[in-house]
Amino acid sequence: MLAIAYVKTNQLDQAAVLNADLNSDKLSLVIALGYVHAARFDEATALNKTLNNKSLEKAIETGRIYQQAIEKYQRDANDKKKSATERKSATANVEAFTHQLQTLGE
Repeated sequence: MLAIAYVKTNQLDQAAVLNADLNSDKLSLVIALGYVHAARFDEATALNKTLNNKSLEKAIETGRIYQQAIEKYQRDANDKKKSATERKSATANVEAFTHQLQTLGE
């Protein structure tokens, strides 16, 4: 229960430390999804090497795509050469993709 509380409060590394003793595949999956939500794809991939979960693999791939979109739209939102309408649209896209990333796999 404590490890799940750590995941829910974005203390993923603490949850991983607890899971090192528990060695729970289910908890590893929850932690890995937390890493995806936090755009920590290398950590999620490392956990999935032991889990070999196809759904998690797809979530990691999709998360990387969302993160790339977030970064692109963030650049557009900050680009003073873009019109105010384009920057506003880019900001809305950043918010939308961020939400998608943070809820991926739920």
